[in-house]
Amino acid sequence: MKFREKTKINTALAMKEIEAASKPMRGFINEVQILLWLSVMHDEFDFGKDRLNRAMDRFEQIHSAITDGYAGYCDYLELLQEKMKRVLKAEYIVKDDDFKKKEDK
Repeated sequence: MKFREKTKINTALAMKEIEAASKPMRGFINEVQILLWLSVMHDEFDFGKDRLNRAMDRFEQIHSAITDGYAGYCDYLELLQEKMKRVLKAEYIVKDDDFKKKEDK
């Protein structure tokens, strides 16, 4: 068991508590990002009901591929950077467990 030197706090327990406490906030951030993304598609590119639903369905497919380990965020990051000819900020997702595709998939 790993402990912090000075306080003797069990860091594994602290990380579990942090994960549990941050889960609602991560869900909130994800929902807000989806809401903003769909709003841009509607307002700037005139996406209506059908196109917004198709875009959301595709989003869910890509998200499932990543969370199921068949792809990683890095795959989509590289693809979009190549297509856009622009470096995309990714300082947080590079630290995520799903950044790279799972080797056993």
